[in-house]
Amino acid sequence: MVSKRRKERLELAKKLGADLTINMEEIPEQEERIHIVRENSLSGYGADVVFECASVPEAFSEGIKYLRDSTTLCEVGHFADTGSVKINPCSDILTKNIRIEGIYDNEPEQFVRALPILERNEFPFAEIISHRSPLTRLKDAVNAIITGSKIDGKEVVKVVIDPEKG
Repeated sequence: MVSKRRKERLELAKKLGADLTINMEEIPEQEERIHIVRENSLSGYGADVVFECASVPEAFSEGIKYLRDSTTLCEVGHFADTGSVKINPCSDILTKNIRIEGIYDNEPEQFVRALPILERNEFPFAEIISHRSPLTRLKDAVNAIITGSKIDGKEVVKVVIDPEKG
């Protein structure tokens, strides 16, 4: 997992099984991050699959560079238009023979497939939710997510807005 600003997400990623975490504030150079991913991959050539979840256009093109040949980038982070990226279809996609998949919606089959994973309780998925806030604090939650700030002194990972919570 590669992340910026929220170190808690990197720690949580380790708990959820991430083999490698990279803090972009500690490793600011893209080429160095690419080298670290390749160096730590089983093949030494790059990742088998990359999930881009950041909603940051640059993360998409950087994610492609983490991949080894004949693998897949899953784009799941851009639910709103956050801008374009510059990629070279020939060198970034064709010569690497990569596949790009966009996952925008949740089909019932995906929930059916996820339930057994959740039921095994092998990973602390509940820890993804860092805050449960009432509807009256929606603005605080949105501002904290956008700015990377804390809510009540605690870093934000994911916030659940509960309209019934007082």
